[in-house]
Amino acid sequence: MREVQILLVVISCVISSACLEEGIEDAFDLAPPELVSWEAVSEEEILISFTEEVNASPDDFFLPQGRTLTSLTVGGEDLRLTISPPSSPGEALPLEGRVRDRVGNSLTFFLVVYGYNERLPEVLINEFTTQGSSSHPDCVELYLATEGNIGGLVFYEGTDTDWDQMFVFPPLDLPAGSFVILHTKPEGIPEEIDETTDPAASGGKDSHPSAWDFWLPDGKGLSGNNGVLTLYTRPGGRLLDAVVYSTGTSEKYEGFAQKKVLDRVREVEGLGGWKGDSSPLTPGDCIDPDPSTATRSICRASVPQDTDTKEDWHIVPTGGATFGEPNSDEVYTP
Repeated sequence: MREVQILLVVISCVISSACLEEGIEDAFDLAPPELVSWEAVSEEEILISFTEEVNASPDDFFLPQGRTLTSLTVGGEDLRLTISPPSSPGEALPLEGRVRDRVGNSLTFFLVVYGYNERLPEVLINEFTTQGSSSHPDCVELYLATEGNIGGLVFYEGTDTDWDQMFVFPPLDLPAGSFVILHTKPEGIPEEIDETTDPAASGGKDSHPSAWDFWLPDGKGLSGNNGVLTLYTRPGGRLLDAVVYSTGTSEKYEGFAQKKVLDRVREVEGLGGWKGDSSPLTPGDCIDPDPSTATRSICRASVPQDTDTKEDWHIVPTGGATFGEPNSDEVYTP
């Protein structure tokens, strides 16, 4: 009996090996491909990557009205789509499609690609408030160190992988030295206009006649005591700038009060977006927002420096906030 059992095992192993060699294992593959990444790599071309080799045809894709798919190139895990007409920098382009793996498992997906922007400027988070009032709600100011187009630039309260609020800027060519204000707690009134042609078009609270004002839809303001603010080249893109602030008064989550804030701090730290004397970072390595108010903003120097540390920042005296203008170098003294 034992000899028969051994023979059956040997035969079974031989059959299994042959099945694998002939690709019969594909019969047990029930998992569809998964999306890995997607981005515009030129004004006309979109690159989409998957976890495995895929196949598709032009009929599998649907673009917004007015856009056509002029070519589709399939290469292993990657698809390259050429569209017409070309996209504008940062333009949101919805795309629906379907792909199949080699055994026929299919994935239908819907995503948004942001138009290729080869002229993104050097830009910094330059001034912000987290203790806003009804008269002066929370704002974040950006400063352009070089000229360029801010289309697709994205601001997060959080990070690209975990955020509470986000805002993607529309295409807008601006000269070096420009100021952009994102109002993070709008009232929702008609005067709150996103300015893409006239910097004086908006009339909401703390709008500035020569800066470019934008209003975060349904914005709730910023977290008052502990938070991470970031700028990326685009959703899913490269980190451009980060700010980490904390009062350090909490005993929870290493002083950052919430797990999500701690996780975001560690993510930004890992990307090299914020540095300090400690490793890992502690609240003492971050900006302390406690002395700030609605008009005592947290800002860089009038000539901004960027060492990715709290040393770049100070709190101005009461009434010293300068959203839309060069920052004050005066420092608040309690």
